[in-house]
Amino acid sequence: MEGQSDDKPIVLQNVKSNDFECMVWMFYNELVSSTPSSAFIRKGCSSCWNRQYADWTVSAGELSSIISLAHMWQFENMSQAAFKVYAALPNTSSMDKISMRRKYDFPRTELVDAYVELCTRYYPLSAEEGDRIGVEDLALIGQTREELRGEWRCSTTEKRGEVVIHNLIELPSKLIEGIVH
Repeated sequence: MEGQSDDKPIVLQNVKSNDFECMVWMFYNELVSSTPSSAFIRKGCSSCWNRQYADWTVSAGELSSIISLAHMWQFENMSQAAFKVYAALPNTSSMDKISMRRKYDFPRTELVDAYVELCTRYYPLSAEEGDRIGVEDLALIGQTREELRGEWRCSTTEKRGEVVIHNLIELPSKLIEGIVH
């Protein structure tokens, strides 16, 4: 019978062993699995216990694996916790973060800094970047960039952040609420 011995393992189709291993260490971390909003994450070794979101030793690849499997198997809390860590990674591009958000339909609220970076950078989004983030985000970022461009000389960094939050987080939420109700 499958799974009763090492000779007859349970075979998970289309799942790489490394990806599964990443998900398992997060799954058995009681700090993450019992409190999905917890700011702690640890890896299965004694030197990595009580890892915080601010401890960037976890890789984007490991988190991507966790998010993918957690999403596939509908572990929503794990998926959300892993995405919060992914969104906080300093060496992961804003484009990668927004692309991951789109792929798994995470809320934009986790990525305000990434959206501010794309809306305020000097050069426009490329066609490839547009493909990665999708038409809706591309249009909202374009709209926000144009609005900021008109106010650029007199606008403060704080004001630019407010415009980004309004256009990319508050406005789409209101549109969705209007469609649902």
